Amino acid sequence: MTYLRDSEIRPDFVTDHIKELIALQIRLLREKNNLTQAQLGTRAEMAQPRIAALEDPDQSGGINLKTLERLAAAFDVALIVRFAPFSDLVNWTTG
Repeated sequence: MTYLRDSEIRPDFVTDHIKELIALQIRLLREKNNLTQAQLGTRAEMAQPRIAALEDPDQSGGINLKTLERLAAAFDVALIVRFAPFSDLVNWTTG
């Protein structure tokens, strides 16, 4: 992963991982709670197609903090957003 030493590549790497991680968490939390996309949409006050898009990392662009807050409330979980050194992300995703 020496290519990640290039600071011009890092933003895309981080963005891709954010999209993948959020999409995966939404789907896993929904399934853990035995919810359909429509049921989650009702809880989060979003349409089912928006939930489907959020669960797809290739379509989840434009997700914002308010959307994450609504999803956290729908799942009755805390939302934690933090800044971390880039090396933490690399270690987390490769270790």
